[in-house]
Amino acid sequence: TIKVKHTDQTELTTTFEVGEYTTVWNSPSYLPTAGWNVHTFTTPFFWNGASNLLIDICTDIIPGTYTQNASVPYTPTAYPSCLRFQSDTQPASSGTTGTTSTNRANARLFMTISDMGSLTGVVTSAAAPLEGASVTVIGTVFHTVTAANGVYNFQYVPVGTQQVMATKHGYNEVTHTVTIVEDQTTTQNFELTLLPQVTVSGRIVGSDQPTVGLAGATIALSGYEPYEATTNATGNFTIPNVFANQTYNYVATAVGYQPATGQVVVGTTNVNMGDIIVNEMAYPPHSVVAQEAANFRWLILLIALSLKKLLISVMLPLPGNHPILMLKQSQRALKAQHSHLKTGVRLLRIQVQQEQAVSCQPGVKLEL
Repeated sequence: TIKVKHTDQTELTTTFEVGEYTTVWNSPSYLPTAGWNVHTFTTPFFWNGASNLLIDICTDIIPGTYTQNASVPYTPTAYPSCLRFQSDTQPASSGTTGTTSTNRANARLFMTISDMGSLTGVVTSAAAPLEGASVTVIGTVFHTVTAANGVYNFQYVPVGTQQVMATKHGYNEVTHTVTIVEDQTTTQNFELTLLPQVTVSGRIVGSDQPTVGLAGATIALSGYEPYEATTNATGNFTIPNVFANQTYNYVATAVGYQPATGQVVVGTTNVNMGDIIVNEMAYPPHSVVAQEAANFRWLILLIALSLKKLLISVMLPLPGNHPILMLKQSQRALKAQHSHLKTGVRLLRIQVQQEQAVSCQPGVKLEL
């Protein structure tokens, strides 16, 4: 059995590659002869014109005794180009790994040209040659691209009725039914038209002021074709010449705001996306340095409140040579006023200056 498969490998490993192989030849028995042995494919293999090929040759276990397998001439290579599995007890089809070699068995592939014809033509748009248009014979591996003059050529195309398609990005695809005659050249031209285009517009606003547009914001569309626009002084944007009948993903961005994402469906008419809201970012404080002035200290008061008594304990390091001052209820008259005091615990920061004038924030007045 001979099988053929496209592969991305550039050199073989000890593992047989799995995947879809095309069985191109099979015989219940075969006795090789000296010289080139020709195996005519019973099933054609369509090479994609670019990939490397794996040629898998598999034989059954030889019944009885034998002296040796048939010897095959080879060509040395600079890389592992041959993988072999051999067993006197297990069928070759069961092998998953083998031994690699840089000596590759000689093989050659050739094509008998029969039942084939040629196809040529010109692809235009608005009667002008269209370069880079793709022309494909549907259902086959035959594919080409037009030259600068819009011309395409297929030297060999299977005879009979074929569906041939021409297309290019930004243009409507066109398909023609073509009849290929053996040993004759068929001409088929294509005229492509641009896809319809519309205008996409809208406004970008911030969540903090959703009625005011953000100037200098950007919106980007991605999909069939990428687009980008920047908002004007009123936060409005306009994107002209957007290909119609497509769905695009959008990302709206503005400095100080989180990106807004979504999708917009573009039909055959202009699209107004309305207001796109970007959420304001909340940045944590950073690079903040606290410095202490020469004539004051910070004082933390812990105020414990209950329904029956008010206890205040103060530890205050004063400037200069003053010792730590302990305020006691029996030594000082202490008054506290606060419109929002409730039962519980509150931490207050008090700035104490050298004259011992104390101010509290918020809304607390202390007299020492």
